Amino acid sequence: MYDNKDLYFRPITCDSLETIPLTIALFHLADGDVEKSIMYASNFGRDADTIASMVGAIAGAFCGVDAIKKDWQEKVNQHSSVNQEELAVQLTHTTLAKMSRENKLTTHYMLYLA
Repeated sequence: MYDNKDLYFRPITCDSLETIPLTIALFHLADGDVEKSIMYASNFGRDADTIASMVGAIAGAFCGVDAIKKDWQEKVNQHSSVNQEELAVQLTHTTLAKMSRENKLTTHYMLYLA
């Protein structure tokens, strides 16, 4: 990447046109492994904190909470003002509710077209 920086890197390091492809590439290179993904991103440089947080979220969702090192989980829970497990449950409920609403709208629209 760095050898071809003019081709791959954007003038602003926090540009999503750079960070999102790098996140996906590092996730792929790490075979979806949570720790490898985060370590690769943390050591990549550029907007490493953004890339590491995104790749960690994707790898964590892909592998599940049990794939995240227990000491990492404990440290986050120790320093976070929000209970992460409760937040995950709330986000899941919100996602499922939104998906249900969208499915109902799609079904209603398809019946309307028929």
